[in-house]
Amino acid sequence: ASKSPATDITAVAMEMKVLIEQIREQVQNLE
Repeated sequence: ASKSPATDITAVAMEMKVLIEQIREQVQNLE
């Protein structure tokens, strides 16, 4: 089964979304 470029982009976008949420939580904890 070959992945389409769109699928890879979506996967990367999801990972970025998770990372951003984690960073936001860390920033809130620092304040």
